[in-house]
Amino acid sequence: IGLGDLNSTYTLSSENDMLGKALIEMQDNLKAAKIEENRLKQQEEERNWIAQGLANFGDILRKNDNSLKDLSSGLLNSLIEYLDANQGGIFAINNTNPDQVYLELMASFAFDHNQLAHQNIELGEGLVGTCAVEKETIYITNVPEDYAKISSGLGEDKPYALLIVPLKINDKIFGVIEIGTFSAFKPFQISFVEQLAESVASTISSAKGAEQTQKLLEQTQLQAEELKKQEETLRQNLEELQATQEEFARIFSESQVFLNAVYAGSYVAEFDTNRTVIAINDLFVETIKVPREKIVGQPFNNFVGQERDLNGQPYEKMWVDILSGHPQTSLDRVVFPNGTFLVLREHWAPIPDSYGKIYKVMVFSTIDQNAAKNLEK
Repeated sequence: IGLGDLNSTYTLSSENDMLGKALIEMQDNLKAAKIEENRLKQQEEERNWIAQGLANFGDILRKNDNSLKDLSSGLLNSLIEYLDANQGGIFAINNTNPDQVYLELMASFAFDHNQLAHQNIELGEGLVGTCAVEKETIYITNVPEDYAKISSGLGEDKPYALLIVPLKINDKIFGVIEIGTFSAFKPFQISFVEQLAESVASTISSAKGAEQTQKLLEQTQLQAEELKKQEETLRQNLEELQATQEEFARIFSESQVFLNAVYAGSYVAEFDTNRTVIAINDLFVETIKVPREKIVGQPFNNFVGQERDLNGQPYEKMWVDILSGHPQTSLDRVVFPNGTFLVLREHWAPIPDSYGKIYKVMVFSTIDQNAAKNLEK
């Protein structure tokens, strides 16, 4: 016993062998103390293992917090190795569509074909979905035959134990870790995964936030580029519009000069669609010596007095054609209220509004001296 052999045996010499009894009691106490010492040492080793693991995985989480896929893959591979496990998967909550929330496989290790075919799991579906709903650890050693197989180069075999831990913070679920092994998990290993799960949940939350921020940034950049393109298109359109306006201004200026020349050298009158005079130019007034107000408001028929022009063209048909949008010409003997008459070669122009509907008719006339002479003969 003095040399540390606590398993040696001693036989009492008699019922009164007090020294022997004391030695046996001392041996039992030393055994109990040794067992307690080993238990405390084992606990200390387990605590150190957990603390060291949390520290190591803290570094892994900090280095891979931008991409959820990279985070999950690096974390899972290291966790399988640290636990000396054989299979695993990390699922993250996908709540892109609030009406259709599900668990999405982010990373896997040694999953069989059946597991890889079901990368999206509904909440409440199977053990993983149940864990996400109940938000409690599931540990089983009686794995169903049809549940999963651990795939390796040697084939596929059923795991002995499954550890499924929710990734949650303050009862808010972010995902699930599933670990399979051919041997049982020790309680301190389960405790370690549960402690690690909160850090993983926090990092997943940050990673998803970073991914969302990146998506928003990319979307903003695309919108900025699109806006820039639109601004460039608008600038080009404005330049084209300015050029068009300048061209219109030039054409309008030339048209004004032309119209001024026409108004100065021609007899111009305007009619509404009812064939009533609504305007005449100054040259008309000066030539016929009749006040403008005695001409404006009078119907066309008051000035011609017959049904056809001098070329035999029926006025009724001419007006139908004009109001249909077709310009016409005529040779007319126009008689005014003071008895003055003019033989005019007239060009009739229908004027449409912005919708293409004829709203007035303009007539540009010149005196036909030859026709007047022939008419006098």
